[in-house]
Amino acid sequence: MSALDTWNQRSSGTSSSLRGIAYNNGVFVTVGLSSTVSISVNEGLTWNSVILGISQNLFGVSFINGLFIAIGNNGTVITSSYGSNWTSVTPSPTLNRLNALTYGAGKSIFVGDSGTILTTTDLITWNTITPLTTNNLRDIEFGNGILVATGTSGTILTSPDGTTWNTQSSGTTQNLNGITYDNGVFVAVGGNGTILTSTDGATWNNYSFGTTNILRAAADGRGSFVAVGQTGTILTSSDGVNWIMRTSGVSVELYGITFGRDTFVTVGDNGTILQSDPLTMPTRGIPFGF
Repeated sequence: MSALDTWNQRSSGTSSSLRGIAYNNGVFVTVGLSSTVSISVNEGLTWNSVILGISQNLFGVSFINGLFIAIGNNGTVITSSYGSNWTSVTPSPTLNRLNALTYGAGKSIFVGDSGTILTTTDLITWNTITPLTTNNLRDIEFGNGILVATGTSGTILTSPDGTTWNTQSSGTTQNLNGITYDNGVFVAVGGNGTILTSTDGATWNNYSFGTTNILRAAADGRGSFVAVGQTGTILTSSDGVNWIMRTSGVSVELYGITFGRDTFVTVGDNGTILQSDPLTMPTRGIPFGF
């Protein structure tokens, strides 16, 4: 039996739609609509809400250079060292909605609606990239020296440095909502169960798993890819090509997923948080108690 067969539901303490999740050094942070932030400091077992002094929908969060960075509507960017106290970056670098961020090529790269791409090394000085598309960019990943951004209508953009970008052919018109990278392979997921793989960000292969559910996000860890989405869909793969449907136990939309402390944690509507069993046995911290 695989650890990815079992998904344990956690109490988030909120009914808001959770849209993104990140992990660092024993701390999970999830963000969502209506300025929702919840954190877990005991490896995902229990969660506590954090009160923010802003009123914005938040759509993504990552841990970059010692900070959790959350993003959302109207160019919202907020930061926290440990997830409990947050500071707004002002002025906002854009008025467009920001959807995802990553670190690569020595800088932080943010993507959002209307083809928005922003880069910064310090969250003070921002470089706005001239848009190559008016499509909304949904996610971004760095791997093998390449930045890859995905978006609506099959949009894929690549860059070696975050400054010069190129449009790539994805071979699909489906929205590409999430992307991850592991072991030399990019995996992008999207509408109608779309799963694409690439080793270089330029040439993409389209794999049909057999589901028409929208896939919203993907993550990797311990040699496994996990994609999540509509009606509680969870798919797992060891190579990005052959996928297994898992039973999530929920029917809500799952929007975000991350890997941390040998488990995958996915979040979604109605404050849903699901955590896989550990992929390897824990060697530190408190017992999981599964």
